[in-house]
Amino acid sequence: MVLDYLLFDEESDSVRCIACERKCIFDEDSWGYCGVRGLKEQAPAICSSFLGAGTSPIEKKPFYHFHSGKDFATVGFEGCNLHCP
Repeated sequence: MVLDYLLFDEESDSVRCIACERKCIFDEDSWGYCGVRGLKEQAPAICSSFLGAGTSPIEKKPFYHFHSGKDFATVGFEGCNLHCP
């Protein structure tokens, strides 16, 4: 299996998610602790439905001097429980 996904690492017989500190390991047809990322039919899968999206000024985030005066996009997926260690 060749992974072209930024948030997944291939291991000997499984796939590891590296999106958060939990580093969930997926077996066949399983989902991570967050419920957003998983492995389906031997391919990494990401929950395709999202709860909200919007734009805000960059000054709201800790990027104050990074492209000041510009907007950034925020997307929130369902399933994230915000219980990361």
